[in-house]
Amino acid sequence: MRPHVANDRGALVPDMSARLYVKRDMMTDLWRLAWMTPGADSYCYAEGECSARLFKRRYEAVAYGQRAYGETAANWPA
Repeated sequence: MRPHVANDRGALVPDMSARLYVKRDMMTDLWRLAWMTPGADSYCYAEGECSARLFKRRYEAVAYGQRAYGETAANWPA
């Protein structure tokens, strides 16, 4: 699910500036999807920790992002 932000009226709306990225999970060394706004210093995983989707191969994570979110995940910025 795309992260949400508050609009000018205080309602939560999807953050359309966030991009979907594929990155290695720090704990397992498997691949995960994460949302990040370009230029930001923080990110959030596409799923919560309890429902984490981990993938052995990068292309599997990208394919899941295309199916689940309709977006192609970019490489994690260095």
